[in-house]
Amino acid sequence: VMLREPIINQVAYMANMCNPYINQFPWRGETLIETGARGNVDLFPCELWINGTFQGFYFFGLAKDGNNYQLDKNNVNHAALEGTNQVATFWTQYNAGNWEMIAPDDMDSEVESNFSDFIFFIGNSNDAEFKTQASNYLKDLTKWIDYYIVCEMFMLVDNLAKNITMQTRNKGVSWIPFVYDGDLSFMILATSANASVLTQAQAQDLTIWNKLLTNFRPEINNRFKVLYDNGILTFETIEQLFIDIQSGIPKTVWDKEVSKWSAKYANVSGAFKVSGLINYYKNRLVWAKQYFSYE
Repeated sequence: VMLREPIINQVAYMANMCNPYINQFPWRGETLIETGARGNVDLFPCELWINGTFQGFYFFGLAKDGNNYQLDKNNVNHAALEGTNQVATFWTQYNAGNWEMIAPDDMDSEVESNFSDFIFFIGNSNDAEFKTQASNYLKDLTKWIDYYIVCEMFMLVDNLAKNITMQTRNKGVSWIPFVYDGDLSFMILATSANASVLTQAQAQDLTIWNKLLTNFRPEINNRFKVLYDNGILTFETIEQLFIDIQSGIPKTVWDKEVSKWSAKYANVSGAFKVSGLINYYKNRLVWAKQYFSYE
């Protein structure tokens, strides 16, 4: 089960890289050296020991902070936040209680005003306005499409309102999403692998995703084709990611993990063993090719 998040985050990263260099991340070209920031988690396997006692095997990753979004704490144009609620007006009415700042600690008043305008546009624009003006608010439409496609492919039912992380580099006027949390994925709390994640989402408000589908369906379908044809979403790629990530786990460490948490692993169903996760993706891909009109 713990392999799900490394897989999801790696695919999200690969999708970002499937663009011209300057469009891979919103900070490209801004600084002399761009460091290892990637917006989503770069998870790696490790052992956790406390006072000489083995506590378990985990995947640790980059922190959800300003550094991982290449934010300059001295630049008032930069900010990142995360959705924290599943309310019915999440995307239609700005409420500070629905969002938590990632960086800086407190939201600048001008950023907040512009972010309120962003939410107002999502909730109140008609289809014609959304189609013609979306680029003013959804910075780099491809990033929003990629986020949606990743949510579909891995059934991220809890990432369409709560848990979405976004950053701005122009004082909150426009925003770019990044995948972060992947706890509820691969059919955890979902009911069908042959239906859209939007029909099974935990979010009560799907306004932004419905408008994206209504007004940019050709662009979404084409982006799926680009990601698939470039080998990012193929079954072979996902299967190999599972193989590669597992190969970094020494058997001696895994044996200690299973011994320490034997009850937990005794109750893992076949669907959430590695073979089950791989089989989920194989079946999901059949559905997705039809859903995204892949030819």
